[in-house]
This record gives sequence, structure tokens and C-alpha cells, in this order.
Amino acid sequence: MTVFAGCLTQESRQKLENENLVLIGKIFPVELDVTNEESVIAAKEYVQAKMLPGQYFWALVNNAGYFAWFGPDAWLSIEHYQNSMNTNVYGMIRCVHAFLPLIKQSQGRIVSMSSVSGRYPQAHGITYCMAKYAVEVYMDGIRQELRPYSITCCMLEPGAFNTNFLSMTAMKQRVEDVWNQLSPDMQQEYGLDFKEKYLQDFEALIQSSSSKLHKVVDAYQHAITGSWPRLRYRIGWDCQMLVSLSFLPTELSDLALRFLFNTYRVPAILQKKMK
Repeated sequence: MTVFAGCLTQESRQKLENENLVLIGKIFPVELDVTNEESVIAAKEYVQAKMLPGQYFWALVNNAGYFAWFGPDAWLSIEHYQNSMNTNVYGMIRCVHAFLPLIKQSQGRIVSMSSVSGRYPQAHGITYCMAKYAVEVYMDGIRQELRPYSITCCMLEPGAFNTNFLSMTAMKQRVEDVWNQLSPDMQQEYGLDFKEKYLQDFEALIQSSSSKLHKVVDAYQHAITGSWPRLRYRIGWDCQMLVSLSFLPTELSDLALRFLFNTYRVPAILQKKMK
């Protein structure tokens, strides 16, 4: 199977080429910025130029992601939401629109990375959850629209896995950048203790995340090559649990979230009023 691997930068493209010298002719790195329409079109044209007579484009894998997890909505601007949607949602749509003619020819597959966050929203991560909910809606919609073309649309919904995506260093930097842009009044309203405990909760999430990355890889492989691919791949014990909790009445599911993830953090100004 020939693989065209999208790389955001020229440096990452060169690194992939150097790491896969034994697979020359099987893996073709291609520069791809899913937030840029021209870059997506150029990538599609590159793929078409590399395809040999008799070859067909079987599967589009939407794996580009931006972990837009910053803190409470009150800390954020519209730009935070726009950046999350531009990569996680609009980037996926750009790629589908560009490669769909090739997939129609092969009656192939569209495989997109979603998340358990697209099934069960969590406080303080709304920017990311909103985007993943949009991924779910888009994929559910085009799955029905493209069924007459015999195209299969699959989603992966992993829970927390221990990858660079859940980098504590990057998380601290994101939160600090947002915190430093807040007005003094907003900082005083929430307090440093709120911010630090929020970061501690995230660090606990990382420590509890799964190291069994092969489960995600196996799901990708089955979605692309399996004779009977699933429409949804729920990956990880936390995903299975949270999807089940999502069927509870809203009051009970909110209570479960508070118990499991300490989402009921009280800003400093409210703590003073409670005393």
C-alpha cells in the first residue's frame, strides 16, 4: 500500500523522508497545511501526479489536530474558538472536498479522527470539545450523503492516550499565555489557586492516560483495510465509560463529571462569598 503522509512543515517532511529510507516508493511525504486552501489543493495535485496508471486513491485519513484546551470560557476570545475550528473542523472539510472526486472513483473510505470529547463535553475544554462535536456531526452527515456512492465514512473516538498531544509542557504554556492576557480584575476573580489546581487536574489526566497506542493504530488499520469497517471506533476504557455516561439524564451526567474530573472548581471570588 502506498501512503501519502501530510507534513505541516518542510522540516517535518524532510525528517520523515530520512526516517523511512527503506520505504522509499511506499511513503511519500507531502507538505500539507489543512488551514490553507491552496496547500490542500497542492497536496491533492501532488498525489494525482504520483499515482501510477491503474492505481486508485483508497482512503483519506483526517488526522491533523490542534489540542485547543486553555481553560474556562471566560478566559478566552473568539480567536481561540476560530483557531480550534479552523484546524480540527474546517481543515478536515477542506481535505474531504479536495480528495472526494478521487474517493468516488475508488468507492473508498474517509477516516477521521474525532475524540471522546466529541461525545461527552467537559468544562474548561469547550474550544476543543466544540470542534470534536462538529467533526461528529459532519462525518455523520456525509456518511449518509455518500452512501449512494458506496463510500464508507469512519470515525475514531479515542480517550486519553499518552502521546505528545497531551504534553504537560505545552499545556502549561497555553494556560500561562491565556492567563497573562487576562485583565487584573479577571485574574483576581479566579485567583492563582484556581489556575494551579486546573493544571494539576490536567496532569492527573496525563498520568492516567493509556500507553497502549497500538489500540489507536489498530483501529486506523481496520478502518482503512478491514472488510467490514466500523462506523465508530471507541478506543480506551475512558471512552467506553464516558459514552455510557452520556446516556444518563443531564443532572446525573453532570454529577458524574464533577466526581470523576473535579470539574466543579470554584473561582476565588466565590470562595470568599462562601466563607
